[in-house]
Amino acid sequence: MTLVIFDSGAGGLSVLKKIIIAVTGLSLFLFLIIHLLGNITLFTGNPPGRDFNQYAHFLESFGILFTIAELGLLGFFMLHLSTALYSNFINDWGKLMNYICIFVSLEFFSLIIISWTWLDLGVHATKA
Repeated sequence: MTLVIFDSGAGGLSVLKKIIIAVTGLSLFLFLIIHLLGNITLFTGNPPGRDFNQYAHFLESFGILFTIAELGLLGFFMLHLSTALYSNFINDWGKLMNYICIFVSLEFFSLIIISWTWLDLGVHATKA
């Protein structure tokens, strides 16, 4: 069993898109959990909020690395959103093309029936 990630066929890069959405979604979820755990320290400590202040000072101690992490988080969010929207657009476009093909097929089929009917009427008209 092989895993094809870069398939340029009908599916395009669908497996790669799913991997990107999964990895970025999991990363955003983990950020949310860590962020919530950090913010819950607002209710701990004596007096309440002391632990939150220590947590805030701890985060500020990272300096430029914290800013880089924030930009990375924004990049992950934008990548996640754009990949999901693009994937949704491609799926909707494929469904639309399927409906157009069915419509054209039905139209072609109805033209064959109309042509056969006219031929049939022509045959019966000449026998009378």
